[in-house]
Amino acid sequence: MNLKELKQVSKNRIKNILRKHRVGNIRQLESKICEAGPPQMRPDPDLLTKALKTLVNMGIITSTRGSRISAEENIFYFADDFNLNSPSDKERFAKINKLYKGYLDIVKIKGNCGDILC
Repeated sequence: MNLKELKQVSKNRIKNILRKHRVGNIRQLESKICEAGPPQMRPDPDLLTKALKTLVNMGIITSTRGSRISAEENIFYFADDFNLNSPSDKERFAKINKLYKGYLDIVKIKGNCGDILC
């Protein structure tokens, strides 16, 4: 596949994942898109980042910085119809945010994470 096709694959997979899972950060999306599926359909992470920026700029998905919701500076991406006033969306986001905070706490402890990953 050429770069244009891989970027389109990235956009389609982002939309499908957020439609199903409602919310995700870059690490979650990267693991689902860049590390899964047939090898010829796995875009590089830089293409994923470009596809995310394009979708946000087009208003197809939305994003928010983690500083609004947690002390960590992290961007969460949402399906275009995501609504924090919806009990199910609010619960899903709280769950993902709590898990991510736990992850950050674990990797900050020296010895839990190699220097390459942290």
